[in-house]
Amino acid sequence: PSAANSPSPWGTGAVAEIDGFAGATLAVFADSESLAAYGPNPLDPACRAPAARAGRVQGRREARRVAEFLGL
Repeated sequence: PSAANSPSPWGTGAVAEIDGFAGATLAVFADSESLAAYGPNPLDPACRAPAARAGRVQGRREARRVAEFLGL
């Protein structure tokens, strides 16, 4: 999980590829609450439930934006 302003571990190649794509794109990044729920180690089993709850909350908030992007 990463925020929208986090550097890509793959460098700028993915950004350049997406920017060069003629189609429409929509990215959903982890919000601050989700990032906090993951903590410093997203593989720690203790963060599983809090991260799932935070992700569901963010998903409900983002659902309309995703539906509009998909034309639903």
